[in-house]
Amino acid sequence: MRVSAHGSKTWVFDVKVKGGVRRTHTLGKYPTISLSAAHNESKMIAVEAMQGIDRIIIMEQKRKAELEAQQRITVQQAIDLFDKDHLSTLRCQPERYRTLISTLGAHLSKPLDELTERDIEQIIAGYKSKPVRAARIRAYLKAFVNHCWSELKLIDNNPAARLKKPKPENREIVI
Repeated sequence: MRVSAHGSKTWVFDVKVKGGVRRTHTLGKYPTISLSAAHNESKMIAVEAMQGIDRIIIMEQKRKAELEAQQRITVQQAIDLFDKDHLSTLRCQPERYRTLISTLGAHLSKPLDELTERDIEQIIAGYKSKPVRAARIRAYLKAFVNHCWSELKLIDNNPAARLKKPKPENREIVI
């Protein structure tokens, strides 16, 4: 038990991790955590330490992963950056912005680097019955992803790089 200068009492446990360093674990405040609960927790930590498991390193890795996840930019944020950086210079800005938002609607909260070529192909395939609209959406999505990749440097690979123009359906011409 550690007692501070102000009188607060805290359960702590020191242990050396197998093949590692000595760690001090704070188990909780007294009387919130009872002696038996602190003793049980310290036993679990001791067993893990003998196996080479370092709880502090695991916690640090989790925090780091959570921070990285929070810093990843979403598709919605990327569209807003694309709008500010590129679309705002175009006469057709409102229409392109609305189209990107509506076609990428299911992916707006997804991190941009998780947007795949398959996602884009599925969006375009949804407009197969309207080939002109499909071609326009393909162009808008390709321009958006290319800009995020080459200009804004938001993603490491370009999922739209290998997108091909859809093949037009054969039309019968009656003379």
